[in-house]
Amino acid sequence: MGIRAAFIVIALAACKEERPPAAPPPSRLFCNGGDGINVSSRYDLHFGQVWSAYRGVAGHELMGELVVELDVTPSTTPAGAAGEALAPGTCAYAARIMSATEPHRLRWEGPLQPGVTLAWRSERGSTTPPIVSSPFDGLAGPSRVRFWGDVSVDAQVLRIGNFAIEPR
Repeated sequence: MGIRAAFIVIALAACKEERPPAAPPPSRLFCNGGDGINVSSRYDLHFGQVWSAYRGVAGHELMGELVVELDVTPSTTPAGAAGEALAPGTCAYAARIMSATEPHRLRWEGPLQPGVTLAWRSERGSTTPPIVSSPFDGLAGPSRVRFWGDVSVDAQVLRIGNFAIEPR
């Protein structure tokens, strides 16, 4: 092995140096699913005019926005780097608890999409409101999931930006 090849091997070995995982951003809130979390969903539905390029035929399509609100119970201890220190049904940031003046209601708004189901369930057809479910539903009641979300304060709620829901 020549000097050049040895240098490349040493350089590659130095690149493999393991680094500790990056700390979560300070705006990342962790929640452990459970009875301390209440999930409510509502929707804003409308039928839109959609134009098809095929023969210029117009049709109607159901469009809408889903709004999910989570009323949460603050933890008495910080969540830890990955939310591992939370009791079921509680929420906290990695290095601090939620303050008493901070909103304890989280809100996510987004389009109806895969992972969100909307179904009319009535013998009378679509005369009754649809039943809405969302990916957040698993956080309420006896739960085996953990949530994290990057939040920002907006009036009386914490708006959820990026988020993940994963098994505990």
